[in-house]
Amino acid sequence: MLERLLRDAETRCNRPLAPREGVSRFVQEWHAQAQLEMLRAQRPELLVTITTYRRPAEAAALIESLAQELEQWGKRWFLCVFNDRADIDSSAAKAVLQRCCGERAAWFDAVRHLGKRLFWRTHQMMLIAAHAGQADFLLSLQDDAQLAPDFMPRLWRTWERSGADPSRRVLYLLSHEDDEPGGRWVPFARVPMQGADVRRTDWFDLQGFLIDRRGLELLRYWVVPVPPQRWRNNSALSSGVGRQFSLRLFGRASTYQCDPPLIAHGSCDSLMNAEARAMRSLDNRTMVFGEALPPISAEATRGVTRASDRLSTEQDLRAASCPGCDQPARPAD
Repeated sequence: MLERLLRDAETRCNRPLAPREGVSRFVQEWHAQAQLEMLRAQRPELLVTITTYRRPAEAAALIESLAQELEQWGKRWFLCVFNDRADIDSSAAKAVLQRCCGERAAWFDAVRHLGKRLFWRTHQMMLIAAHAGQADFLLSLQDDAQLAPDFMPRLWRTWERSGADPSRRVLYLLSHEDDEPGGRWVPFARVPMQGADVRRTDWFDLQGFLIDRRGLELLRYWVVPVPPQRWRNNSALSSGVGRQFSLRLFGRASTYQCDPPLIAHGSCDSLMNAEARAMRSLDNRTMVFGEALPPISAEATRGVTRASDRLSTEQDLRAASCPGCDQPARPAD
């Protein structure tokens, strides 16, 4: 109870009220030292991050589509993938990252499974990477996001059109027809901007968002640890990270939401919060693509299938020579 009170107070004040866990702990948790050195050397204008868990085909498809968009953008960018620990082969997705992005990308593997209840640690590592790169903007996406056509031009056009508000720090890329008009987590009735394809909401969630450096500085490149008591009475609650970001920026900055959305969501079953997804589908694909829903990249899917087949064959061979020796790694409790 005391920890929850402390974390609630830190969220309201937007500053640490107890000693923070050292950066080195997170770097060790992700074996991230070499990747951070790459970011410090690159200093991109835009840092793009993808969080992924057990979705190598979807992650590969998103990497591929992002790389195409970023190449056309013409400015300095860097792409980081944060892969939560799982008993599944992600080598094909890593290969797609290397092929599409080369030295402008880094893959981070968690040494233990973090899941929903420790998703804040994944986002803390993301903010550590953003601080290392000192990028002007952070574009954060989850692995099951699908980009709208002409994603990058529309993203920057929308960002610039919302710039009449000098306190604008965040652009939330996802919207649904049943989003709360009176606000989520914050008491704010949304305000449409005429001719700008955005509305001010002052809240955002984690499926996809763009935040500028000033917004990251307001957050202190820091995630308030989410205490386990959050789920004591309701296991269907979300990770709590989007909620705390929204609450910490409320009254300190403005957040805008794309309408229509710039990313589609809903092509995959939820791996983190199936209970909540059962109550609300969060499927907005027709708002982005109409009735013609695009499949996951066939090339990326073939690559993941080949890697999975290769891994299965290798496991079968090793199991035949040493029964019981090749059990796949299980996520840590």
